[in-house]
Amino acid sequence: MHATLTPKTNLRLAVLWVIVAVATALLSTEALWPLFALGLLFGAVAGVVQLRALRQSAQALLAADNMLAVRRALASSPWGRVYLWLFWLGTGALLALAIRLLGKGWLVGWLAGYTSFALARELITLPGTFRLERLASSPRP
Repeated sequence: MHATLTPKTNLRLAVLWVIVAVATALLSTEALWPLFALGLLFGAVAGVVQLRALRQSAQALLAADNMLAVRRALASSPWGRVYLWLFWLGTGALLALAIRLLGKGWLVGWLAGYTSFALARELITLPGTFRLERLASSPRP
């Protein structure tokens, strides 16, 4: 199982996303709240969908040993394909909103939105990573 599918990695990523989000908010003079809010919304929806994909594709994800294999395993299930679609849609919507609201400061705005997206997704999918870890450590028949 790839390291990105473990609870330990997801918790570390969640802490990283919080740090980056707080730093972005503190260092920016722009009003980033709409981007944080939209990121949380997209992240929550994507997290719920990804959690379902983790359940549907558990065996393929357990066999995944690199990021490309993780993506293939996700794409092998209907919920995984919806998650991948939502990920790109959400990222694009955050980028478009950041450009619209901030103009030249779009990168900071996009970062604000993406970090909240990623944080929500990591926290919602955490139970799925614990489940995968249990499955990986259980004896195979």
